[in-house]
Amino acid sequence: MNTETESTAGGNSLWLTFLAAWIEEAQAKGSKVAQTYRRAHQSLASCPIEFQHPCQTTQLAGIGPTIANKLEQDLQRWCSENGKPVPERREYRLALEPRP
Repeated sequence: MNTETESTAGGNSLWLTFLAAWIEEAQAKGSKVAQTYRRAHQSLASCPIEFQHPCQTTQLAGIGPTIANKLEQDLQRWCSENGKPVPERREYRLALEPRP
């Protein structure tokens, strides 16, 4: 994992580095899951919203609960290695929903 990419625990750019590493790993193994990770990477990269927790990424095309959970695990590991607080997992209102 590239720890120089982002100085905070939240945010899409850090999670994009996780996805890029997964793509690389999957390609090295010749796994078809690389295509799935690539779609998820493209979806997150094109999103203008800065998410606070990986669970929010499931609202994007190409990212389901499995990838979101994997992002959360890598985020927890990154936070532990870098002395950063892990963002709280709580009920977030969908970022794309209009406010009441």
